[in-house]
Parts: sequence; structure tokens; C-alpha cells
Amino acid sequence: MNRTKRATALASIIAGTLTLGMMATTPADACTRMIYHGLDNLVMTGRSMDWRDPIPADMWIFPRGMTHDGGTGPRSVHWTSKYGSLLVTSFGIAASDGMNEKGLVANLLWLAGSDYPKPDKLEHTLSIAAWAQYFLD
Repeated sequence: MNRTKRATALASIIAGTLTLGMMATTPADACTRMIYHGLDNLVMTGRSMDWRDPIPADMWIFPRGMTHDGGTGPRSVHWTSKYGSLLVTSFGIAASDGMNEKGLVANLLWLAGSDYPKPDKLEHTLSIAAWAQYFLD
């Protein structure tokens, strides 16, 4: 077999394998975060939001010194932010991504099979929707 025929056959095998691989995938009900550590302390991150429907997003800037609560009712934790931050909210309620003025980054990921424990009745509570903001503040 000459080189051109071999290259064509190899390209066909690769294309067919990739096509079958894409057809065999199942929808994911989870988000993914990737981290790249490069030279000279370079850190790059990327994330996916694997959701069936488009996710509406809003961007908010919060100054330091703001008071917040955990969004869970009378037992909610309360705090005052130490750092200013930029947050992206999803569906107008959940802080899904953000960065504070010191460069600390938070990404809220979703996994359909997650199991969150029920809080003790005496503990202060924090909604998962407020976790990223609490962490960055």
C-alpha cells in the first residue's frame, strides 16, 4: 500500500473512532474544573457548567465591609466581608464563581449525586448558594 492510501486509511480510522466515541457519550450532570500549573508560578483554570439549559448569569461587585447572612433562616451564619470581591451569580441567587481583591478564586461545582448532611439543630447554617461568597469574603 502506498503512503497516500495508508494516510487516507489511518485518517478514516481516526475519524470513525472519534465519531463513535462522541456518539457513545452520555450527558453529564456535573461541572468540571481544570487547573494548569505552568512555569514561574503560572496557574490557569477553566471550568465547564454542564447543564441541560442555558444558565443566566449576573456579575456583581461587592466592597469590603458588607454584612451578609447565610440565607438559611433564623440559624443562618452572619458575617462582614474582609475583602472586596467580584461574583458571578447563576439564576439570580447562587454565587457560582468569583474572585476577591487578593486573587483568591472560588468556583461552585454541581454534581447530581451529591449528598449534603443535615445540620445539627444548634449549628449555624450556610446555604450552598452563599458558600462561594462566604469563602471569598
